[in-house]
Amino acid sequence: MPIYMQAHAEGIRIVDVRDERAAMYMAQAHAELTGELGVALVTAGPGVTNAMTGIANAHIARASVLVLSGTPPRAQDNRGALQNLPHTELVRPITRYARTVRDPMLVLQELGEAVARATGQGGDPGPVYLDFPTDVLRAEVPRHWQLAEHFTPRKRPVLAPDLDQAAQAMEILWAARRPLVIIYPHRGRSF
Repeated sequence: MPIYMQAHAEGIRIVDVRDERAAMYMAQAHAELTGELGVALVTAGPGVTNAMTGIANAHIARASVLVLSGTPPRAQDNRGALQNLPHTELVRPITRYARTVRDPMLVLQELGEAVARATGQGGDPGPVYLDFPTDVLRAEVPRHWQLAEHFTPRKRPVLAPDLDQAAQAMEILWAARRPLVIIYPHRGRSF
C-alpha cells in the first residue's frame, strides 16, 4: 500500500486489475509495444505467486518489466507474519535480478540496478523483482542520499545482430522461391 499510495499522490497513473497475472501481462504488453519499462505492483504472498506465470512469460520474451512488492516489517522477520514467503527465492530463476531491499538508504541504488538489468545492461533484458519491508517503504531517505545519478535515465544498450547468422538468413531468403516476411514493431522500434 505505501507504494500504491505514493504513486497516486505523485500523479502516477495506476491501472488496477483483479489478479496479479493480469498486471504482469499488461506490464509486459506495455514494455513490448512501447519499448519502455513495464511496471507491475503486486501484493505479498499469494500476489507474488499469482504473478509468477506472467513473470516467467516475460522472462522467456525478454520483456523489460519491473515487479515491485512488499513484505512484512523487518521486526516481524522469521515470526510467521501474514503473507511472509521467500519471494526472492521463488522468482530468482525467472528474473534477471531479485532482491529484498532492507535498508532505506539502498532503495534508490537497488531501483537503479533493477531497471538497468531489466533493460538489458549487463546481459539480456527481462523481468526484475524488488520487494521492500513496509517499514522500509515508510522510511524517509535523506536528501544527501538522493543523488542525481539515481534520477537520470541510462541509455538502453543496442544489441547488434550476429553477422554470421545474418548472412545465413540472407542466403536462405535469396534461395527461397516464395519467401514470406512478417514484420512487426518490437520494443518500440520498427524493423
